[in-house]
Amino acid sequence: MRRKKKTVSQTSTQDDAKLKSALKKLQVQPFPGVDEVNFFKDDNTILHFAKPDVQFSYQNNTYVVSGKSETKTIKDLLPEIIFQLGPKQKDALTEILKDGAGKVPQGVEKQIKEEKEEDDDEVPDLKENFEEVSKVE
Repeated sequence: MRRKKKTVSQTSTQDDAKLKSALKKLQVQPFPGVDEVNFFKDDNTILHFAKPDVQFSYQNNTYVVSGKSETKTIKDLLPEIIFQLGPKQKDALTEILKDGAGKVPQGVEKQIKEEKEEDDDEVPDLKENFEEVSKVE
């Protein structure tokens, strides 16, 4: 009877060593002063890192975020996250406000409406014909 070769799976320490060597090749530098990092997903959840280790390489346009992460919803991180929301997340936040499911502090809804009005980038209508003004001079 022939013995089969036993396969050995890689441990996380081996993976960490490979990652560290790859980052060393990219010459990443520590990026101090980052308190939190939020990655917004398409399903309106947020990958939240509290006090992460952030490293960067300007030459390679590379950022590395490491640390303990948690998947949270928008209403879990209110009101601190309001200024970080994009247009897609603001729509999800207005849905939360309509449903009444989220506990939203007073003034937050008003603040969201004001920000949406500021984001309005439409071209204003012309009141005068500029060609007529140039002919007069």
